[in-house]
Amino acid sequence: MSIFKYDNQYKTQVAKVDGILLCCQEVKNGCEQKAIELAAAYKSRLMPLAEFILKETSLLYGKMKPEDLMRSLGIPMIDLDRHIVSYLDPSLDHEHIIEVEFGGLFDRFFRVSVDG
Repeated sequence: MSIFKYDNQYKTQVAKVDGILLCCQEVKNGCEQKAIELAAAYKSRLMPLAEFILKETSLLYGKMKPEDLMRSLGIPMIDLDRHIVSYLDPSLDHEHIIEVEFGGLFDRFFRVSVDG
């Protein structure tokens, strides 16, 4: 039995691992292991990720502690297919969706996009 289930809200396959949402369009061989690895890597790389987001969004949100930022962003959704972590319901400003493109197991960050 797969940890992924189709979710009508997101229109994709979604799993929840350690409080983190992970998604993919099609559950392929190895997806569950990849989801577990990405969830663990996300938690271990949280501070470098927060610092990257802050560096890229400082003009929009001003100075802020990394811990405060991550609390404000809400539950992350990691897209296994696109290598993007999205914050779809941030309490940071109640308006914007923030996405970060990453590489590997969160060992590289490429860009931050703010939409909304």
